[in-house]
Amino acid sequence: MTQEKCKIAVGSDHAAFSFKEEIKNYLSGKGYEVRDFGTCNTERVDYCDFGFAVGEAVARGEFERGIVCCGSGIGISISANKVPGIRAVVCSEPYSARLSRLHNDTNVLALGARVVGIELAKMIVDEWVQTPFEGGRHAQRVEKIRQYELHKAAGDVQQIRPRATCEGKLSIGVDLGGTNIKFGLVDASGKVLLSSKEKTPAGQGDAAIVDSILFGVRRLLNESGAALRSVESLGIGVPGTVEPKTGVILFAPNLHLANFNIIAPIHKAFDIPVCVTQDTRAAAWGEYLVGSGQGVSTVASITLGTGVGCGMVLNGSIFHGGLNTAGEFGHMIVESDGRPCNCGRCGCLEAYAGGSAILRDARSVIKDLPQRLKKDEECISVEDVFELAVHGDVEARQITDQAVRYLGIGIVNLVNLNSIEIVSISGGISNAPDTLLLNPLREFVRNRAYKLTSEKVHLCKSSLGEDAPLIGAALLYCEESYRTALLA
Repeated sequence: MTQEKCKIAVGSDHAAFSFKEEIKNYLSGKGYEVRDFGTCNTERVDYCDFGFAVGEAVARGEFERGIVCCGSGIGISISANKVPGIRAVVCSEPYSARLSRLHNDTNVLALGARVVGIELAKMIVDEWVQTPFEGGRHAQRVEKIRQYELHKAAGDVQQIRPRATCEGKLSIGVDLGGTNIKFGLVDASGKVLLSSKEKTPAGQGDAAIVDSILFGVRRLLNESGAALRSVESLGIGVPGTVEPKTGVILFAPNLHLANFNIIAPIHKAFDIPVCVTQDTRAAAWGEYLVGSGQGVSTVASITLGTGVGCGMVLNGSIFHGGLNTAGEFGHMIVESDGRPCNCGRCGCLEAYAGGSAILRDARSVIKDLPQRLKKDEECISVEDVFELAVHGDVEARQITDQAVRYLGIGIVNLVNLNSIEIVSISGGISNAPDTLLLNPLREFVRNRAYKLTSEKVHLCKSSLGEDAPLIGAALLYCEESYRTALLA
């Protein structure tokens, strides 16, 4: 944390006048030297004028930092960013404000008066003004931006184009699901260049699974025009337990696979390196490398679907655990003598917060569920239950609130035990409105997790969405233990 109080320029448009005044008085009360470049409450002037004014004052070195406010924070941040040397960021919670300082050396903070309340705004401001720039490898990025600005000003932007980490490398990701097999041609930055899918021949034996993968990969290469020699490796995410060193699928009940070496026949067919891991771990790896977990060392990726799954990256490596069972988040006990779970035990989180559990509760509690939804019984999904809750159905809201509370208990235990920095949530249930899922989860974790953890951990929706396992599988060759295995 910085010890010396910095000089801060503030500004706003008329819409955020009162909000800005409270921020200004709050900073002044803490001993900061503050100058107001903003409007008074009678002027009606575009926010861009004040974004420029604050940005220029900071860029000239008259002030170390700037804080600008408008209705959403977006417009005034865009205008501030037009000033060379300004790195403005819009923040709606403290964690992103902290990261923006640590990793990007942001010098202007933009706040939306209609987005965050004043108490949350004060928390954001505290985190932002007190967090120092970490420097190191992040300093190279900031310098690259500065160089780009210089070249742009000189009319020569071609010299400073960003490069991918592993320039020119392509890989193939395979997400082997119980219903579909998804394929993707992925570049080194995690961008899916082309994707396709095939029906999973579940229950038809090992050979049928392999044949479907071979067919899908060949079709992907044909449609993309990519040569096999340009492919760095092929990675597979599997919904089951995989031996990480050998890639043997020990048990995948939905695919009816057990003790199956899937690597050997695929490597024989294509003669390229092949990696295999559990799909939840692949998703966590994808989020860590190119998704919502970028910039931190510990990430948990939770999937909310029919069940509840989780993969973790700890200290920059996929965490398998000593018994290779790490991440069985859905089978964390949340009730000592609770409901029976599909795993054969009782009281598991999945029995309360999984999609099947929510749907079962809805059918049990809401006797006229098909009538309320105007759907046949067999067509009702867990998303329908959340949709009812959104529209004010009291019984549906009680069911979703209960599931979210149990999920919050699980997340608190997860972050307390593993010191997780980012918890990324994906799966069908993650599409629920923030008012029903993300916001109450954040509040629960903030109030119930160990204090030092609750102030730092960040809960968010996956930035990769349903492609996370595919992208993570494609980039398994970047993980040290898999790269070592490939070279062995």
